[in-house]
Amino acid sequence: MDPFTNGVAQPSAPHTTVSADRPFKCTFLCFERPVVNIMVGGLHVAKVFNPFSCCSTILQILPPVASEIGGEGNIHPAMAAFMKARTVDSTVPFYTLEASSLQAAALCGPCPCGPCSRYVFDISDESGAKVGEMAKIWSRMCKECFGDADNFTLAFPEGCPPVLKVALTVSVVLADFLLFEDKDTDNSHGGHD
Repeated sequence: MDPFTNGVAQPSAPHTTVSADRPFKCTFLCFERPVVNIMVGGLHVAKVFNPFSCCSTILQILPPVASEIGGEGNIHPAMAAFMKARTVDSTVPFYTLEASSLQAAALCGPCPCGPCSRYVFDISDESGAKVGEMAKIWSRMCKECFGDADNFTLAFPEGCPPVLKVALTVSVVLADFLLFEDKDTDNSHGGHD
């Protein structure tokens, strides 16, 4: 998979506010699966991981691992406080987004009407309970054929801290790159391959 680094900056801030970095991975089945590291203000917040699955697409929002990022001092304070308050093992994902490959939109492709117009990811918390939803919404046929914009909806879980809202938003970008973007290498059409 091609690497990318995206950043969001505020005009009043001297540095990038939010950055997402996906290093190059030569993904094959369960080997070298895609991961995106998320930082806010230069400090690690979380990572989005795409584990191997045969019949569904899964994205996991995982806590930063201090040994992988150079120590506890590189973890964002809001995330460090949230991680201390957790009562489960630190390797358990904060949230898991899962989309079945057997839903209508996956089987009948992009269609602007009916059940085929939405590709849905259920968001579950660390206990496995459904707490939100992310969906790719297909637009009118002309817009899909002649445009390069994608529409997504994201219902944040109730009580979700802002740093995890950033991670969930980055998971939308990763899902778009993994599932819905053209894989061609010609960037003359204005895409971001």
